[in-house]
Amino acid sequence: MKWQERFKNWMKINQRNSHIRGPINYISNTNSSENTFNELRKTIVNIAENLSIWGEHYPVRWINLERALNQKRSKEQVLSLKNVMDLAEICSVPISDKNEVILFLKYQHEIGNLIFYDDLNLKDCVILNPSWLVDAFKCLICATEFQQFSDNTHSDELLILEHNGEISLDLCQKLFRKKSTEHAKHSELVLQVMEKFDIIVKDKSNKYNFICPGGIKRKWSSTDITTFEDICKEHLIDTKTLSPWLCIEFDFLPPALYNHLLVLCMRDSKFEKIKLYPGIGIFRILDVEDRNQLVVCELTNKIILQRVHPGSEHYNSSGQKNETIPNGQDVFNNISSKIRGILTKYKMSLKCTYLIKCGVAPDDIPDYLYSEEYIKKYPKRWCNLHKASHTLDNLLKFWLDRLSPEFIPIYVDEKDVQELFKRPLANVTVMEGTDTKFECETKEENGPVEWFKDGDRLTHNGINIKIETLPGYIYTLTISNARFQDSGKYSIKKKGIYSEAILHVK
Repeated sequence: MKWQERFKNWMKINQRNSHIRGPINYISNTNSSENTFNELRKTIVNIAENLSIWGEHYPVRWINLERALNQKRSKEQVLSLKNVMDLAEICSVPISDKNEVILFLKYQHEIGNLIFYDDLNLKDCVILNPSWLVDAFKCLICATEFQQFSDNTHSDELLILEHNGEISLDLCQKLFRKKSTEHAKHSELVLQVMEKFDIIVKDKSNKYNFICPGGIKRKWSSTDITTFEDICKEHLIDTKTLSPWLCIEFDFLPPALYNHLLVLCMRDSKFEKIKLYPGIGIFRILDVEDRNQLVVCELTNKIILQRVHPGSEHYNSSGQKNETIPNGQDVFNNISSKIRGILTKYKMSLKCTYLIKCGVAPDDIPDYLYSEEYIKKYPKRWCNLHKASHTLDNLLKFWLDRLSPEFIPIYVDEKDVQELFKRPLANVTVMEGTDTKFECETKEENGPVEWFKDGDRLTHNGINIKIETLPGYIYTLTISNARFQDSGKYSIKKKGIYSEAILHVK
């Protein structure tokens, strides 16, 4: 058909083309045959068969509990853990073990049927319908677009959300109430989940306020501050105190990743938020001097970092780095660790490259972006963008430690995992009460490693966990007397590269 050809031709020149996986199923909203839907069903089954959970053993008694929750879903949106326990005990095949119910809920959460977190603040609540939760999120993130109050009483507060991302607890509750009585009833739970999802963060300066970066409107009126140059003037930032820009360029950058990064920076005790703008966040770096600033910006497929050192020019008269200015390696390590955590937590597979740009280079000229490899190849080439000319190797000195002069990759390809791990971790299924072990072997010498469970670092040997390094580049994690709650994703990290595996306790 002509429209199919037009679509294919359009996708060839569109950057989103690289995200298409497998065949495309075309369905008309006016005239689709049954064969069209059959082809779509086959595609879905083929994809499902390649999922890691396909073919896993599933206790029959769980099916009865799943059906019981499906019946509840039509009438209720949130159940307490006790409600679910009571429901499990009256099923045709009862489940009386609380740990098994929690394992069932974690499994249902993993495959997207419901929302459940087995942690201190949220473990008592089970959200039966994920789409209901998404509607709750939109109440805040899209408040200025969809939440119009007829009496105009909250217009000033909505403008503050639109400009700076700040929103009061009182306005949150009113927005939920306007959506539905169920959202209002569970407003406290929704806010806790939004914090868990790194969508909002409590304002350190006002315990009754939240910051929601996703609520900031991308385009303001022509009279508002819109450029970094205007922001420098507002905050009295001398452009001579700007470091080189460190640019992290992605093949594709979801807007949510940048918003999550801002939330993590605001939550970090090493930073203090000064102000947020559309696509720009300014933070104070809480170090010995407490006067250095970090600027985090979002451009098309890029996150760029700037370290401002007020009162000090970054280059001396000969074009060399001012050695009194602290190195930015610690800041880069902090930000890259946060981005890596976001990618792991939300299961994003994004690749990136690092580029450096002189601090005074115009934003709209990409020619001044230099790769790490280019600078190392031509270190003594001159950058003549301002009076104090300097060589390209001086750009790197602001961000790299002399002892470790390279950027650690944020994303690691499966190929890199295979190159480092001679024998990676493997999935394990065991019966409750038995001992089990994760073991991997690397191709290089023994070195520092970190172990994680469900993204949380295992800092020491626990009650039933033992971590060992054995001769022959072998690393083990032994779990004795495995319990249902020990089920989850375990991973080991070495040189920024992860190997992961699932433990399933039956």
